[in-house]
Amino acid sequence: ETVVETVTEEVENIQIGGRNLLRNSSLRENLNLWESNPESMDTIAISQTEKNNQSCTLIDSSSLSQTEYHFWQKIDPGKLELNATYTASAYILAENVSISNIGTTGYCQFEFTKYQTTGAGNLHYHRYALDTDGYSDWTRVYWTFTVTNSVLTTDSNLYFGLQLKNVTGDFYIRDLQLEKGNAATDWTPASEDLATVEEVQNAQTSADEANAT
Repeated sequence: ETVVETVTEEVENIQIGGRNLLRNSSLRENLNLWESNPESMDTIAISQTEKNNQSCTLIDSSSLSQTEYHFWQKIDPGKLELNATYTASAYILAENVSISNIGTTGYCQFEFTKYQTTGAGNLHYHRYALDTDGYSDWTRVYWTFTVTNSVLTTDSNLYFGLQLKNVTGDFYIRDLQLEKGNAATDWTPASEDLATVEEVQNAQTSADEANAT
Protein backbone atom coordinates (compact mmCIF):
# COMPACT_ATOMS: atom_id res chain seq x y z
CA GLU A 1 0.00 0.00 0.00
CA THR A 2 1.47 3.35 -1.04
CA VAL A 3 1.73 6.41 1.16
CA VAL A 4 -0.88 8.15 -0.99
CA GLU A 5 -3.29 5.24 -0.59
CA THR A 6 -2.75 5.19 3.17
CA VAL A 7 -3.35 8.93 3.52
CA THR A 8 -6.40 8.73 1.27
CA GLU A 9 -7.86 5.93 3.39
CA GLU A 10 -7.26 7.86 6.61
CA VAL A 11 -8.92 10.97 5.18
CA GLU A 12 -11.93 8.98 3.96
CA ASN A 13 -12.36 7.52 7.45
CA ILE A 14 -12.74 10.95 9.03
CA GLN A 15 -16.35 11.61 10.00
CA ILE A 16 -17.25 15.21 10.76
CA GLY A 17 -20.49 16.31 12.33
CA GLY A 18 -19.75 19.87 13.39
CA ARG A 19 -22.97 20.56 15.36
CA ASN A 20 -22.19 21.36 18.96
CA LEU A 21 -24.60 19.54 21.27
CA LEU A 22 -23.65 21.59 24.35
CA ARG A 23 -25.49 24.82 25.20
CA ASN A 24 -23.69 27.96 26.34
CA SER A 25 -20.42 26.11 25.86
CA SER A 26 -17.93 28.92 25.29
CA LEU A 27 -17.88 29.57 29.06
CA ARG A 28 -16.72 33.09 28.26
CA GLU A 29 -19.66 35.16 29.54
CA ASN A 30 -21.79 33.25 32.03
CA LEU A 31 -22.48 29.78 33.41
CA ASN A 32 -26.13 29.42 32.48
CA LEU A 33 -27.12 25.73 32.11
CA TRP A 34 -23.93 24.55 33.84
CA GLU A 35 -23.86 23.02 37.30
CA SER A 36 -21.16 22.07 39.77
CA ASN A 37 -21.21 19.22 42.22
CA PRO A 38 -18.34 19.06 44.69
CA GLU A 39 -18.61 15.81 46.60
CA SER A 40 -18.11 17.64 49.87
CA MET A 41 -19.21 20.86 51.54
CA ASP A 42 -16.17 22.75 50.26
CA THR A 43 -16.70 26.12 48.61
CA ILE A 44 -15.43 26.30 45.05
CA ALA A 45 -14.82 29.70 43.49
CA ILE A 46 -16.07 29.79 39.88
CA SER A 47 -15.83 32.99 37.90
CA GLN A 48 -15.49 34.48 34.44
CA THR A 49 -12.05 35.89 33.78
CA GLU A 50 -9.37 36.32 31.12
CA LYS A 51 -6.26 34.18 30.79
CA ASN A 52 -3.54 34.48 28.15
CA ASN A 53 -5.73 36.79 26.06
CA GLN A 54 -8.75 34.46 26.16
CA SER A 55 -12.03 34.94 28.03
CA CYS A 56 -12.84 31.81 29.99
CA THR A 57 -14.14 30.26 33.21
CA LEU A 58 -11.86 29.82 36.20
CA ILE A 59 -12.43 26.97 38.63
CA ASP A 60 -10.39 27.69 41.75
CA SER A 61 -10.13 24.41 43.62
CA SER A 62 -7.25 25.49 45.85
CA SER A 63 -9.38 24.88 48.96
CA LEU A 64 -10.91 21.62 47.78
CA SER A 65 -10.22 18.95 50.39
CA GLN A 66 -12.39 16.27 48.80
CA THR A 67 -11.01 14.19 45.93
CA GLU A 68 -13.58 14.93 43.21
CA TYR A 69 -15.20 17.93 41.61
CA HIS A 70 -17.75 17.82 38.76
CA PHE A 71 -18.60 20.61 36.31
CA TRP A 72 -21.37 19.48 33.98
CA GLN A 73 -24.48 20.13 31.89
CA LYS A 74 -27.64 18.06 31.66
CA ILE A 75 -28.06 16.13 28.40
CA ASP A 76 -31.64 15.64 27.25
CA PRO A 77 -32.79 12.13 26.30
CA GLY A 78 -32.51 11.48 22.57
CA LYS A 79 -29.67 13.94 22.00
CA LEU A 80 -27.20 11.07 21.52
CA GLU A 81 -27.72 8.09 19.21
CA LEU A 82 -26.90 4.49 20.07
CA ASN A 83 -23.86 3.11 18.18
CA ALA A 84 -22.98 6.58 16.87
CA THR A 85 -19.49 8.07 17.29
CA TYR A 86 -18.93 11.44 18.96
CA THR A 87 -15.98 13.66 19.78
CA ALA A 88 -15.69 15.86 22.86
CA SER A 89 -13.15 18.66 23.05
CA ALA A 90 -12.24 21.56 25.30
CA TYR A 91 -9.47 24.04 25.90
CA ILE A 92 -7.92 23.85 29.35
CA LEU A 93 -5.12 25.61 31.16
CA ALA A 94 -4.01 24.63 34.67
CA GLU A 95 -1.72 26.38 37.14
CA ASN A 96 -0.59 25.84 40.72
CA VAL A 97 -1.53 22.19 40.42
CA SER A 98 -1.00 20.04 43.46
CA ILE A 99 -1.80 16.36 43.89
CA SER A 100 -4.17 16.18 46.85
CA ASN A 101 -3.79 12.46 47.54
CA ILE A 102 -0.22 11.25 47.93
CA GLY A 103 0.54 8.26 45.74
CA THR A 104 -2.25 8.98 43.25
CA THR A 105 -2.41 10.60 39.82
CA GLY A 106 -4.29 13.85 39.48
CA TYR A 107 -6.38 14.21 36.36
CA CYS A 108 -9.02 16.11 34.47
CA GLN A 109 -11.52 13.97 32.61
CA PHE A 110 -14.51 14.17 30.33
CA GLU A 111 -17.40 12.23 31.80
CA PHE A 112 -20.97 11.17 31.32
CA THR A 113 -22.64 10.76 34.69
CA LYS A 114 -26.01 9.39 35.65
CA TYR A 115 -26.77 11.56 38.63
CA GLN A 116 -28.81 10.02 41.41
CA THR A 117 -29.87 11.23 44.84
CA THR A 118 -27.63 8.55 46.34
CA GLY A 119 -24.61 9.78 44.40
CA ALA A 120 -23.18 9.92 40.92
CA GLY A 121 -22.07 6.99 38.83
CA ASN A 122 -19.67 7.45 35.91
CA LEU A 123 -20.83 5.75 32.71
CA HIS A 124 -18.10 6.90 30.33
CA TYR A 125 -14.94 8.83 30.96
CA HIS A 126 -11.59 9.70 29.45
CA ARG A 127 -8.74 10.96 31.62
CA TYR A 128 -6.00 13.50 31.03
CA ALA A 129 -3.25 13.28 33.64
CA LEU A 130 -2.25 16.59 35.20
CA ASP A 131 1.24 16.72 36.62
CA THR A 132 2.32 19.36 39.10
CA ASP A 133 3.37 21.67 36.25
CA GLY A 134 -0.16 21.66 34.88
CA TYR A 135 -1.03 22.78 31.37
CA SER A 136 0.89 26.06 31.35
CA ASP A 137 -0.75 27.29 28.14
CA TRP A 138 -4.07 26.71 26.43
CA THR A 139 -4.26 23.08 25.33
CA ARG A 140 -7.13 21.51 23.41
CA VAL A 141 -7.95 18.03 24.66
CA TYR A 142 -10.07 15.50 22.77
CA TRP A 143 -12.06 12.36 23.41
CA THR A 144 -13.64 10.26 20.63
CA PHE A 145 -16.03 7.52 21.68
CA THR A 146 -18.90 5.36 20.44
CA VAL A 147 -22.18 5.21 22.34
CA THR A 148 -22.67 1.58 23.35
CA ASN A 149 -24.72 2.11 26.52
CA SER A 150 -28.40 2.85 25.89
CA VAL A 151 -28.54 4.84 29.14
CA LEU A 152 -26.66 7.60 27.31
CA THR A 153 -29.56 7.95 24.89
CA THR A 154 -32.57 7.55 27.18
CA ASP A 155 -31.81 8.59 30.77
CA SER A 156 -33.40 11.79 32.03
CA ASN A 157 -30.70 12.35 34.68
CA LEU A 158 -27.67 12.25 32.40
CA TYR A 159 -24.94 14.88 32.68
CA PHE A 160 -21.84 15.60 30.59
CA GLY A 161 -18.84 17.68 31.53
CA LEU A 162 -15.48 17.68 33.23
CA GLN A 163 -14.31 16.14 36.47
CA LEU A 164 -11.24 17.07 38.49
CA LYS A 165 -9.90 14.28 40.68
CA ASN A 166 -7.10 14.19 43.24
CA VAL A 167 -5.93 17.70 42.33
CA THR A 168 -6.18 21.25 43.59
CA GLY A 169 -5.22 24.40 41.74
CA ASP A 170 -6.46 26.96 39.22
CA PHE A 171 -8.25 25.43 36.23
CA TYR A 172 -9.24 27.60 33.26
CA ILE A 173 -11.77 26.18 30.77
CA ARG A 174 -13.31 27.46 27.53
CA ASP A 175 -14.94 26.34 24.30
CA LEU A 176 -16.33 22.92 25.18
CA GLN A 177 -17.77 20.98 22.28
CA LEU A 178 -19.60 17.69 21.91
CA GLU A 179 -20.25 16.75 18.29
CA LYS A 180 -21.08 13.76 16.14
CA GLY A 181 -18.14 12.30 14.23
CA ASN A 182 -14.63 11.07 14.93
CA ALA A 183 -12.80 14.39 14.48
CA ALA A 184 -12.99 17.64 16.42
CA THR A 185 -13.92 20.70 14.39
CA ASP A 186 -13.47 24.36 15.28
CA TRP A 187 -15.66 25.39 18.19
CA THR A 188 -19.08 26.77 17.27
CA PRO A 189 -22.09 27.59 19.47
CA ALA A 190 -25.00 25.17 19.57
CA SER A 191 -27.68 25.91 16.99
CA GLU A 192 -30.08 26.69 19.86
CA ASP A 193 -27.72 29.46 20.97
CA LEU A 194 -27.30 31.09 17.56
CA ALA A 195 -30.43 33.22 17.91
CA THR A 196 -29.15 34.56 21.20
CA VAL A 197 -25.76 35.33 19.66
CA GLU A 198 -27.40 37.12 16.75
CA GLU A 199 -29.58 39.15 19.12
CA VAL A 200 -26.51 40.27 21.05
CA GLN A 201 -24.70 41.21 17.84
CA ASN A 202 -27.70 43.18 16.59
CA ALA A 203 -27.97 44.97 19.91
CA GLN A 204 -24.29 45.88 19.77
CA THR A 205 -24.65 47.12 16.21
CA SER A 206 -27.59 49.28 17.22
CA ALA A 207 -25.63 50.67 20.16
CA ASP A 208 -22.63 51.46 17.95
CA GLU A 209 -24.85 53.21 15.41
CA ALA A 210 -26.51 55.23 18.15
CA ASN A 211 -23.14 56.29 19.55
CA ALA A 212 -21.97 57.31 16.10
CA THR A 213 -24.85 59.75 15.62
